[in-house]
Amino acid sequence: MIDSDFDDPRWWRRGWVPFLANGGGDHLCLDLTAEDGGTPGQLIAFWHDWDDRSIKFVSFDAWLQQLVDSIEARDD
Repeated sequence: MIDSDFDDPRWWRRGWVPFLANGGGDHLCLDLTAEDGGTPGQLIAFWHDWDDRSIKFVSFDAWLQQLVDSIEARDD
């Protein structure tokens, strides 16, 4: 028996560490285990009302580089 959504492995994985949120229940999560494929350390989207858990960045470094690039592009 599943007590909550977070007990359902199709909904949430223990290896996901949320680190960014939009205030509406959605998160960008660091995926430490990559149980559903990909590479440990990738960043996935967690949408509270959608089952899709797609990979948004292949690594934290890739996300950080895109952030730095976008900030530097605004300064030009």
